Amino acid sequence: AAPSLPAAPSDVATRFVGRGAEMDRLLQLLGLARQGGGMVLSITGEAGAGKSRLCAEFAARCRAQGVAVHRVRAAAHGQVVPMAPVLELLRAACFGLDHAASAPAARRAVEAVLARIGRLEPANVELFGELLGLAEGDADARPSAHARPARLQALVEALVRDPQAPCRVLIVEDLHWLDRPSQVLLNVIAAAVAGTRTLLVCNSRTSPPPEWVPLAHSTHLSLGALSAAQLRELLAPWSRKAADRSARLPDGAIDRLIERSHGN
Repeated sequence: AAPSLPAAPSDVATRFVGRGAEMDRLLQLLGLARQGGGMVLSITGEAGAGKSRLCAEFAARCRAQGVAVHRVRAAAHGQVVPMAPVLELLRAACFGLDHAASAPAARRAVEAVLARIGRLEPANVELFGELLGLAEGDADARPSAHARPARLQALVEALVRDPQAPCRVLIVEDLHWLDRPSQVLLNVIAAAVAGTRTLLVCNSRTSPPPEWVPLAHSTHLSLGALSAAQLRELLAPWSRKAADRSARLPDGAIDRLIERSHGN
């Protein structure tokens, strides 16, 4: 078995190794979004390749620049609650809501945003009231089951294209677990970010959704394995030269870790 790692020094969680070119690409896309050139980026790679770490580091750099970041993660059990990840994105990124907001306050925020984009209709308010779990409103005003999907997709497109929306980064993790209703709405978001100040970043173990391939504003980044030298740098806190003797691994342990990790 591969050797296990002792407790790491306190600074190891901040180490970011071997993804300089990928980070430069992300920051380049952020620059385009800030100028109204919204983009979609799909990051793919095997489990353990560092997709989430790259996104976390990028999110931190965005926030340091004053750019809002809204990050959600699909889950293997997400099929139980359809649309949950995308609704969470809409709640935070489009309506500015967190779960601490009272239902009446959240409802007022929804109405204000819908008014701003010219979509303040009772059916739209009630639709989002239901989807976001707000206080009971006028059930008779809700759109019919037949009309609901098309109405929701049109509203999502309008929300993403809101000309008054600030520059924002939307991150969806583990796209391979996304439920189909969420994927449909995410496809709408992906198409709508063109010409906006929104950057959509998704990571997955699988190829980008086929609906995104023809989009001129969609691009793809494949994460390969780290080199042996990069892995040695990553594992330096556990090397023989580590200042913390209790964190040092036995001779040869790092070589075995590098050999068995295959760069991940």
